[in-house]
Amino acid sequence: MDTAKMPAGLLSGIHASAYEAVRDLTDALRYAQVSNPFNVPRMVLYRLGDAIDTLSQITRVITLHYRQSGCAEQDLASYLQPRQERPRTGEATDSDHHYLAGLLGRPRPSDNGSPTGLYDWGQMEAEYTELPEIVNTLACLYALRANFSEEPEEVFADLAEPTRTVARAVAQHLLQAPAEEQCDL
Repeated sequence: MDTAKMPAGLLSGIHASAYEAVRDLTDALRYAQVSNPFNVPRMVLYRLGDAIDTLSQITRVITLHYRQSGCAEQDLASYLQPRQERPRTGEATDSDHHYLAGLLGRPRPSDNGSPTGLYDWGQMEAEYTELPEIVNTLACLYALRANFSEEPEEVFADLAEPTRTVARAVAQHLLQAPAEEQCDL
């Protein structure tokens, strides 16, 4: 197998896919904050699905490259972690029910006895929205989105504090940085 660094074209594909997925995720976040019973579920699910499709496609392309480069199938299967994969149109699992109940503050659902820690995880995510890693990640996503928007303040309009302040600061930095520095990841 070719163990050299990833070819530039594939790396460019990852960069483009990351941008597209981030754009779709920030769109989903934006639509989730709108009060419209028709558009919220429709647009949030469209954009989340688009992000999944984009990342799935680049994953398949990179897998194909490594397959053609001689990577062993059992190694590829291990790297792709297929046991974690679930179709987004499939039935909700016990874990999904537990996670949703935790996020929404509902009682822990009964299940078929399968172990799941996602109820507690959902509760934690719902309660600790101002953890620095969450604030900083959301701020960076929104700052990137604002950087390509004709109306950057609209991007920040529905953000809660402190995320809004951090996002504005990151966006301001992006506007001041020379283009060459923005591309160095």
